[in-house]
Amino acid sequence: MATLKQRLIERLGGVLPSIASRRASEAYAAGFSDGNDEPASSVDNRSFGYRRLSAGSVKDFGGLDYSQVLNTAWRIYLMSPIARRYLQIKRDYEIGRGVAPLATDNMLQALLDEFWTLNQMDQRLSDYVLQFHLLGEQLFPAFVRATDGQVRLGYIDPAEIERVITHPDNVLERWAVVLKEQRGDLDPWTRQERRQRVYRIVRQDSGRGPLLDARQATLEEWEAVLLKAFGLSEYTGTCMYFARNALSNQPRGYSDLLQVVDWIDQAEQTLFALAERENYSSYFVGDVTVAGGTPEEIERRATEIRQRPPRKGSFNVHNDRETWALSAPDLKQQPSIETGNMLLTFNLGGLGLPRHWYGFGDETNRATAQAQGDPTWRTMEHDQDEIKNLLLTILQFVRDQAEIAGRRLWVDTAGIDVQMPEMTARDLAITATAAGALATALIAAQEQGWITRVTAAETWARMQAELGVEVNAEQELAATEAERERHDLQQQQQRNIQWTQMLSAAQRPLAEFGQTG
Repeated sequence: MATLKQRLIERLGGVLPSIASRRASEAYAAGFSDGNDEPASSVDNRSFGYRRLSAGSVKDFGGLDYSQVLNTAWRIYLMSPIARRYLQIKRDYEIGRGVAPLATDNMLQALLDEFWTLNQMDQRLSDYVLQFHLLGEQLFPAFVRATDGQVRLGYIDPAEIERVITHPDNVLERWAVVLKEQRGDLDPWTRQERRQRVYRIVRQDSGRGPLLDARQATLEEWEAVLLKAFGLSEYTGTCMYFARNALSNQPRGYSDLLQVVDWIDQAEQTLFALAERENYSSYFVGDVTVAGGTPEEIERRATEIRQRPPRKGSFNVHNDRETWALSAPDLKQQPSIETGNMLLTFNLGGLGLPRHWYGFGDETNRATAQAQGDPTWRTMEHDQDEIKNLLLTILQFVRDQAEIAGRRLWVDTAGIDVQMPEMTARDLAITATAAGALATALIAAQEQGWITRVTAAETWARMQAELGVEVNAEQELAATEAERERHDLQQQQQRNIQWTQMLSAAQRPLAEFGQTG
């Protein structure tokens, strides 16, 4: 039975404490499930209702479509220093300043250099690599000139992709890329009649032969049905599509930031709140106590102090009835700071970076920093191989198109490679010291007959590999033998010349003496 106080509260339109508590609990619980009415700091909720990516199943991104996932990754990159720094570190270590195409034939090298310069790869590769990690995929339409097979690359924003088509019988083979239908206002110079675009991904026919343009490929029967479904009789063009972070049954790639988007957002909100409260902690107030003062006396004294407050460096003189003090807030931030540090560590761990890479050098020393960096180096080496394979595919297409157009001037055995920068940082002083000790030990072991010259050369080649120099021990031994023979021959020839000159100098006085006699 309601009490008089409760009935009075209800009559005046108020809410009883018990009911208010229950409603608060229900609202708090609903906040974990509805996710449609909460504003987000990292997502534009004007374009779609915000809900955390981690809510719902992983496969459907908590109800967001792929465009929204891309927008989320893009915005977190623009807003978060953690995300931006992660992507910059990945890019800088993977490509550095030393990426270049390599060929074992001079004519093929000239072709690759021509493509590299024509497509401004030195300038654009930095953006491509960062975008690959940020967006999880890259799409390059390829334009081939029929006369000589020259290849130019374009770029299509992954946000324009509607879907990636795989082979009907093999999900591992990505076959075509369908772009979103062009709607709305278009620039007057665009081809408005071409609304749907479908690009065929560069590939070999039957898994053999050169990489082909869509016009050169032998289309399978199901491809005609595919094109007809989109109102086309032929492919719009040819493209090269690359995806990362995708499982075998996932046609499209995903951003490196996807798994930490919510946690980065949470960490930055926590840090912002800490900074805001820290600003309040710098405030202080003067507290003056007048012992036994009446309200009138206290008001009069307060007016006097406000009109003539103590100046900096002055003396404050008062009787024993007054007590002066400064009061500052103690917000007890330490538990919140520890929470912020934990969130930061969690985010960096999810991104695969040790904390000292983000400026926390006072928490580690050289030995522990090197040990903590090993897992990161392994991941970056794997990612660097992805970038290298991406570039190799492009360069192989360039070579194959030139061959199809009749520009083949290189030998059959000519190969293609990509020069990538050294990934791990080496301490050259330590390596040089170890190399000197190893060389002395190998010489002593060989003189004692404990090892052969071939074994010593192979051991030394492994040391050179630590410095990034790959050496074939047997070939190096043969080369040094030939070089030693050439050096001995040159020395012998030089001695013969010297003896000939000395003999000629000795014979000249005898000849002159004979003529005189």
